[in-house]
Amino acid sequence: MNSRNFDGWNMLKKDIDIRQSWPHGFNEGEIWWASIGLNVGDEEDGKNIDFERPVLIIRRFNNRVAIIVPITSSNKGSEYHSRIGKVFAIVSQIRLISTKRLNRYFRQITKEEFETVRRDLISAIFTYF
Repeated sequence: MNSRNFDGWNMLKKDIDIRQSWPHGFNEGEIWWASIGLNVGDEEDGKNIDFERPVLIIRRFNNRVAIIVPITSSNKGSEYHSRIGKVFAIVSQIRLISTKRLNRYFRQITKEEFETVRRDLISAIFTYF
């Protein structure tokens, strides 16, 4: 029996989908709490009632869509974890999201940290091409 709360996530996802507004004040290099959901297999899950976790904004396309990577406090010693101070961006879990998922601003990372994550992301993606 699967004890994961997919029904709870589906109810919240419906509420997120009908939101009438998107956050306007977000930028690349910022960490936000976002409802990324309850996912399948080894995809990073959100936690708590809002199925959220911190995410780093990699690319803002407009007010409605952005590319993000989830943040974790666990150092798995992987080439797919890029250090940001005491936490890590999981560059292998890059994804495009609706900015309706963004719940609240957390903090801005330094330009140096952002460039390190970008380099690690490019390295992770293009290692296999």
